[in-house]
Amino acid sequence: MKRLFTYTSLTLTLLCAFACEKQRATTKATGPTFFSAPDEAANKAKSDLLSILRSRKNVDLGVDEAALAKSQPAKLIKHYQITFEQLLSADSAATFGNLAQNEMATVVPFVSDNSVVTVAEVAKDDKGWRVTSLVNALRAITGETSQDEITIYDLPHSAVKVYGIKKDNSEMFYSDYPGFNVREGVSAERLLSVVKGDAAEFQRNYGAALKEQKVVR
Repeated sequence: MKRLFTYTSLTLTLLCAFACEKQRATTKATGPTFFSAPDEAANKAKSDLLSILRSRKNVDLGVDEAALAKSQPAKLIKHYQITFEQLLSADSAATFGNLAQNEMATVVPFVSDNSVVTVAEVAKDDKGWRVTSLVNALRAITGETSQDEITIYDLPHSAVKVYGIKKDNSEMFYSDYPGFNVREGVSAERLLSVVKGDAAEFQRNYGAALKEQKVVR
């Protein structure tokens, strides 16, 4: 069994609004805080969220304060953006891992008693690691261990995400992409064949508009 997560955007908006409110004043004077490792940046996000939970008791963010306080960073979740060029040029033997070239932010889950309490999103640049957002109210769809390696893929033609979950040297993919169910893992070959075909049709229909930046994914 494997563990899969989905985002709740409304809670993300609330968290960013509250957590960044205090940070903006500091940032104006000192600039963003950078860290040498992703878990250090994530722990800063955890500390910020704990401060919010303790100071804003009237706001329900769906996070157990006690569970968050004793939680620890789990295995990092990589996040990649797949381009049209990569997807359309992929051959029949390609896997999503072959397309994992454009790395985006890294997701750090916080786990307590083998359950994910929340996650932080961090990113690295030439100055080090920094917090980019807090992502909360995650829903465990499948699985039982926080040690599974999880990768998130953004598609160029769809807002639906693809989640790759690797365990015991094998990887399965989960998505709510049309024709698939996020609760059921499928092979890269099966999912890519459908995704690639849809991307090609999208490119045919909207490619010219995309080049002129008239279509937003």
